[in-house]
Amino acid sequence: MSIHTGGGNDSLTLDRNNRLLNVSLTTGQGNDVLTVRRSNDFGGLTMSTAVGNDTISIAQSQRLTDVALKTGSGNDTTTVDRSEITSFVTHLAAGNDSCIHRRSTFHGRLVTMGGQGFDQMTSTSNTVPTDPLPRFLGFEWVG
Repeated sequence: MSIHTGGGNDSLTLDRNNRLLNVSLTTGQGNDVLTVRRSNDFGGLTMSTAVGNDTISIAQSQRLTDVALKTGSGNDTTTVDRSEITSFVTHLAAGNDSCIHRRSTFHGRLVTMGGQGFDQMTSTSNTVPTDPLPRFLGFEWVG
């Protein structure tokens, strides 16, 4: 499943979806919100935004695999809350970005990369790495 919202200030939420493969959610320029919540058993989830002050969040979702979050330039926020993910990559582009992991469990690969600007990483989650140790790169503040 692939959804592209185009330009403008868009909001897209997948709520209570199960057993989806190769999900791609993409926005164009604008201040956008992408949300996946209360969803389970996704195989391949990519959430991408373009230029703008964007918010990407995953909440209360279990057994998500091969997840990639990518933001364009702007002051963006990515949040993973009360979820379980195997193989997770976040790439934040230019801007003052925040990456928040709360009460979540990460298995396998965990890579989070900050871009230009003052980027902040906050984590109160568990990691169970099986493919090298978790990597947090390019952050000016980690807590």
